[in-house]
Amino acid sequence: MKLIQQIEQYQPANEQEKQDKTFILHCLKYQENIFSRDNPLVHMTASAWVVNEARTKVLMVYHNIYNSWSWMGGHADGEEDLLAVALREVREESGICQVHPVTEDIYSLEVLTVDGHVKHGKYVSSHLHLNVTYLLEASEEESLHIKPDENSGVAWFDLKEAVQASSEPWFQKWIYPKLKDKVMKKKWWHDKVAYQIYPKSFKDGNGDGIGDLRGIIEKLDYLKELGVGIVWISPIYKSPFVDQGYDISDYYAIDPVFGTMEDMDKLLAEAKKRDIAIIMDLVVNHCSDQHAWFQKALKEPFGKYGKYFYIKEGKNGNPPCNWRSYFGGSVWEKLPGYDNLFYLHMFAKEQPDLNWENPELRQEIYKMIRWWLEKGMAGFRLDAIINIKKDLRFQDFPADREDGMCSGTEMLKYAEGVHEFLQEMKREAFEPYQAFTIGELFDFRPEEMERYIGDDGCFESIFDFAPHILGGSEKGWYDCRKISPDEFRNAIYESKRLSQNIGMMANIIENHDEPRGVSRYLPEGEVNEMSKKMLAGISLMTFGLPFLYQGQEIGMTNKTFRNINEVDDICTIDEYYVALENGLDEAEALKVVAGMSRDNARTPMQWSGDAYAGFSTTEPWLKVNENYQEIHVEEQQNRADSVLNFYKKLIALRKDSEYGETVVYGKQVPAFEDLTDFMGFYRKGPEKTLLVLANYQMEPREVFVPEKVKKILIDNYSDRTNVRGNSEFGDISQPAESEYGSHIQMKGYQFLVMEI
Repeated sequence: MKLIQQIEQYQPANEQEKQDKTFILHCLKYQENIFSRDNPLVHMTASAWVVNEARTKVLMVYHNIYNSWSWMGGHADGEEDLLAVALREVREESGICQVHPVTEDIYSLEVLTVDGHVKHGKYVSSHLHLNVTYLLEASEEESLHIKPDENSGVAWFDLKEAVQASSEPWFQKWIYPKLKDKVMKKKWWHDKVAYQIYPKSFKDGNGDGIGDLRGIIEKLDYLKELGVGIVWISPIYKSPFVDQGYDISDYYAIDPVFGTMEDMDKLLAEAKKRDIAIIMDLVVNHCSDQHAWFQKALKEPFGKYGKYFYIKEGKNGNPPCNWRSYFGGSVWEKLPGYDNLFYLHMFAKEQPDLNWENPELRQEIYKMIRWWLEKGMAGFRLDAIINIKKDLRFQDFPADREDGMCSGTEMLKYAEGVHEFLQEMKREAFEPYQAFTIGELFDFRPEEMERYIGDDGCFESIFDFAPHILGGSEKGWYDCRKISPDEFRNAIYESKRLSQNIGMMANIIENHDEPRGVSRYLPEGEVNEMSKKMLAGISLMTFGLPFLYQGQEIGMTNKTFRNINEVDDICTIDEYYVALENGLDEAEALKVVAGMSRDNARTPMQWSGDAYAGFSTTEPWLKVNENYQEIHVEEQQNRADSVLNFYKKLIALRKDSEYGETVVYGKQVPAFEDLTDFMGFYRKGPEKTLLVLANYQMEPREVFVPEKVKKILIDNYSDRTNVRGNSEFGDISQPAESEYGSHIQMKGYQFLVMEI
């Protein structure tokens, strides 16, 4: 505890301060009640401050909820819980009912001079003054009232004005720094909508069956019309394509299958004309075994380039430890030509991990990053970046499968120091160019959120994978389960509770490594346009940066696999054999992996109902989804109530002059948590409050909203929603005098955004 260290280092100026120091240290170290009426100190105080949800205003309700000064008396009983007293005092003084603590207690220590104060007949020149401050949050500014007998009144103040006006040293020195850190600084990307392109499957521009840079350029106007402001392009570097381009053999070259560097330059220029920022995948946890660095390491394992990788001696010809690769099998592969030397690969054996402990290797990476940013790249998505730090003990962990190995994620729990690497990369490569960076982090500790995003974080944003990790199993895909709507909802609620006062995470329902979101998060047999629109609404209206994946905007679904030979993804193939080894027959194993396969998201984009879905003029590298004649862009562009046009409405709301501020920055507050198969939350901004409702089931239901519904902004049903009660919209009947609010009749999978 820093306060204890501060007190221990303090040199008392007199006997009284010496006694104060001894007593305070004793209480803090042994967690005794320091705020007791029997304590020998006369200068001990506890204060309560209240902030609004947006962290832009402050309300000082009670300076001293406890004051042990003998000549002033104390407001609280020393035996009573002071936090409970703080909450009670705030409620009584302001009339605010919904108030709760938002940070841990803040202790501050100061020397207080007391002129003329006499205790036990002796003049005391100074005391050590200890104060504990409770920061509270009120969610109902409108309920504030002023007591008739209160001279000073109770009112909200702008945070900066309060700093200037406050004469309280505690506020200026201790509280305001805590508050200003919680106020989100607006950045250029906050109101954008991002879109991921998997280039191999987006659009074929030269007729060879493989998507390319020319195809992306061809569709920039489509992306602009959709409302996209940021485009992330999955790897287009030179690669042997063992893992679809995530095995890079040359960071400075475009793979010929995608085009040329001239094509890349044209893409950057054309995107800039349309105010679209381009970011690339940055894959620096590992490279390809065909990269020049690794080829040189093979020739001289103990030389300069051998130190660019993790090359270790084994145990009598066996791997150094029992870690399992993410793609199955050991993370260790024998170095060709050596009986007891192994190199580490957290992914495929053709993807050797780069040794980030080597400063020379790190500088090579930073140089490459700066090279791309100089070309006009707006930033990067950092692939598997948490893996760059290893547990350098390289020791065995308890096995979690019958193969005697443990998941590589277990190692990450003990890998300390990744933040130092990431902050160095931020300082030396990203910050000089104000690059937008977004990290792929699965295995980070929630309590370390502030180290990854926010003003001092390693990245601008990170993907929110909270719903995606639900239902998983260390045993393999065969043991995964379908998650319920309530689990999906609760994961989002908890994620936003942790993140929204720190920074903006990216909301996704699918990407190139996941199955299609509508097939994953909607019950089987209930995937239709209404449910697809509901899922879109949840993703776009949740606090954070909306990050779409190609085809999501038209509701593309998982495909049907007739046999394992139709599968291209190496991870899916590995999981198929894991399922067979655990007793499933071929049909069962195929069904299991088909639902989770990465190939579901990698089928060609469905542009039209023409041959090959308009993706190419020749047979694509991966088979088109069999439903392309029913689900494609061309049909939906011309239909007003399509999934595509619903996405456009949601995206436009982020830019709306009246509601955009609330949609982008408004705090997300859960509601109706007691209802099953239902999701509701408020988005509260400085001027507007929106209520978002999603009926996550086929059955209709009635929902009572305890506020006046001023306006319905978004409705995934074309006809007017039936709103009975205190509302300006819908089929209205006047409520009884005692009734306050609105009864909303919601259809199956209906999604609503309302101003209240």
